Amino acid sequence: MKKLRRILVAISDLENAHGSVLRRAAALARATDAQVELFHAVTAPFMESWPVGRQLMPLQIPLADSLILAQTNLERIARSMLLRGCRVRPGAVADKPAHEAIVRRVIATRADLVIT
Repeated sequence: MKKLRRILVAISDLENAHGSVLRRAAALARATDAQVELFHAVTAPFMESWPVGRQLMPLQIPLADSLILAQTNLERIARSMLLRGCRVRPGAVADKPAHEAIVRRVIATRADLVIT
């Protein structure tokens, strides 16, 4: 079996990153001393709801701020207990469509394995 050097974990939902995916990536990284890259492609500005009076009003966050928010969430996930002891690198980019952004990231980083 080829030794893994880089594992790219593509995360679509930054609020609910699946523990099973992180556990699997961490186990493989520990066994092979690979680096884990947590990756998210921001394809559209984030939407949030803000209270205005008694109603919640949708608010679109600008794309640049959405990218900062995505990076912050990836850094939070990188500090997860599930990834303790692993070399973790969070990375968010503004790119679409998401599946093509993942392929471009795999090529750029020369990832050996992609987990989605």
